[in-house]
Amino acid sequence: MATTIKVFGGKPHPLATYIFINESVAASGKGSGRVYGDINGWFFQWLRRNTHRYLGKKVADGEVAITQLDDNNSNKYVDGTAAILTGAQGDVYVRLPLFFTEAVEVNATKHIWRIGFSGQKLGENWQAWDLGLLGAYEATCSDATNNSSGTLYSRSGVASAGGVSQANFKAKAANMGKGFSLVKWKHQCALAFLFYGMYGSTNCQAICGSGTNSYEKNTGQTNSIGMNDTTTSNDNSMSINFLGLENWWGNKNELMHNVVVDGNVWKITEDDGTVRSVTGQSTYNTWVYPLNFVIGKHLDAIPRPTQSATDDSQGYCDGIYMTGAGGRVLRRSCGDSNSVGGVACSSADSGASGTWAHAGSRLAFNGSIVKLDRASYAQL
Repeated sequence: MATTIKVFGGKPHPLATYIFINESVAASGKGSGRVYGDINGWFFQWLRRNTHRYLGKKVADGEVAITQLDDNNSNKYVDGTAAILTGAQGDVYVRLPLFFTEAVEVNATKHIWRIGFSGQKLGENWQAWDLGLLGAYEATCSDATNNSSGTLYSRSGVASAGGVSQANFKAKAANMGKGFSLVKWKHQCALAFLFYGMYGSTNCQAICGSGTNSYEKNTGQTNSIGMNDTTTSNDNSMSINFLGLENWWGNKNELMHNVVVDGNVWKITEDDGTVRSVTGQSTYNTWVYPLNFVIGKHLDAIPRPTQSATDDSQGYCDGIYMTGAGGRVLRRSCGDSNSVGGVACSSADSGASGTWAHAGSRLAFNGSIVKLDRASYAQL
């Protein structure tokens, strides 16, 4: 049922689900204490029901056809027939439905945010989130060398790519055609706040696990559980799963497509080509553990100036690392199962030509998406 309670800062809309984040609370244990409200309310349940893994094939420039996989076992199509996830029948993606958010700082002294979520645009201040298709796995490359040739894939049973620069990852994604890119800042922010709303926690590692303890794990460890989230019972021996996204944190860093950090200014290029500049904290060459995020309309998971905790068990429970230099590209998550590396972790310490064995990326697509039944998809 929708939240209808009246709170300071205005009356919530009855067609939305609302959470609150009190950033003056340090958080402890499983990150509880700072997130409250309609945790896992009707919106989050609706979003889960309408988020699925799909097999997808490019059918024209800027167009991908998809067909749904079984929510409880990705080795099957939704009709129960066997699916091949290793590339012969397409790449494996996650698609979330279009949704909207409204973020209001209702108490600027204590930094209390009210964040509404809805499947409808309820006013001019509501931000649309069209996340397109997002690779279910960290990307692999047809040409895994550090150059601009080859293309990116999202396929099971292979080692994800590493040792490729952000510039060359972007080139390999572009070689796929119109609409393909690396994972973007909008994915980072949307998934972080969806996690907070679903679990009422800012400590994703204490809920779903910390991820694998080696960045060399093959993709597909979560195929048999489909869309079901992992738990800490998996320890760090298995890839985590959140909303069908395998290793959304843990295993490898993921180089991002559209963010450059100059000092403490984050320059974010949106899908329409506009560039937003957001000023964050100016603490360099050490991990920062944010107590306060900029948030705002775009749910920016960027630490506010001078606001940080002492370790990654407090605040948002994830680390942010910057060097203060200009032209630094952004990596999300963290390699291995490091405790700093959760759903909001990011680091900016190298230019577009930097490479690391533990840094990969993830394929994304924004364009025309055609949903087909299995029989029609098989004819492609």
